[in-house]
Amino acid sequence: MTKLDNIIQIKEETLDIQSKLISSDVEEVMAAMKKYEQLVDWFYHESGDFMAPKQYEAAKKDLEYFIFLMELAEAYHQTNICEKET
Repeated sequence: MTKLDNIIQIKEETLDIQSKLISSDVEEVMAAMKKYEQLVDWFYHESGDFMAPKQYEAAKKDLEYFIFLMELAEAYHQTNICEKET
């Protein structure tokens, strides 16, 4: 898988757990938080050159910010792919 494929997968999985993070079921929220932290870690591992350590820490606490960072990385990689094809 390419970096872009991984970013898209991370984004999809993050969006899938988004509603679980605000569930009234404490166990569901805890499981979703653990998965969320794993996704942030995975993204940081994949895109560490794109994400500063302070952004990583902020992303662990702010889902909307994390989605924003993933969208930026996705756009960056898509642009690079398009430029290589021309």
